Amino acid sequence: MSQGTRQLREVFRPVGSKRTEGMSVRLRDFYSPNTEETSANVTSAKEDEVIAAVENAAAILPAWSSVNLEQSAPVMFEDG
Repeated sequence: MSQGTRQLREVFRPVGSKRTEGMSVRLRDFYSPNTEETSANVTSAKEDEVIAAVENAAAILPAWSSVNLEQSAPVMFEDG
C-alpha cells in the first residue's frame, strides 16, 4: 500500500525498561490491524538483539506473572 509523502513514525522495541532503536538498517512496515494500513516503521532485529530480548523476558517472567491484569494492561498497550 502506497503511503505517498506521509511521514511514518518509527516504532521502538522495549527490552527491559529501555527503548531500543535496533542496530539493523532494514525497516519493516508496522501494520494497523484496524485499518490494514502501514502506520509506522520498525527496524529489523539482529540475532544478538533477539537473544538479549528473550533473555530479559525469561528473567522477568517470575515477577511479571504475579502482576494482576489491571496493572499489566496499561504496560502491554503502551504506545511508546
